[in-house]
Amino acid sequence: MGKDKWLEFKELKGKPKTRVIEVYSKCSECVLGIIKWYPAWRHYCFFPKTQCIEMDVYSDRCLLSLSELITKLNKEHKKKT
Repeated sequence: MGKDKWLEFKELKGKPKTRVIEVYSKCSECVLGIIKWYPAWRHYCFFPKTQCIEMDVYSDRCLLSLSELITKLNKEHKKKT
């Protein structure tokens, strides 16, 4: 899975229909949350893990990286259907 300067993305295996990707902080080496399919919206979304570190703070760069990956996943999913 792709990497960037601040975040690392690792795909979890074993999900036959949709992808699940863990999002790690390179600074704290903590799982920040997961990107997975949200059936109610028929869209991939980011689900933050609560209480990962003292305070969850996301810069524009982190949010942009998350957004770019989610956009890519949604486009790939749309092509399949």
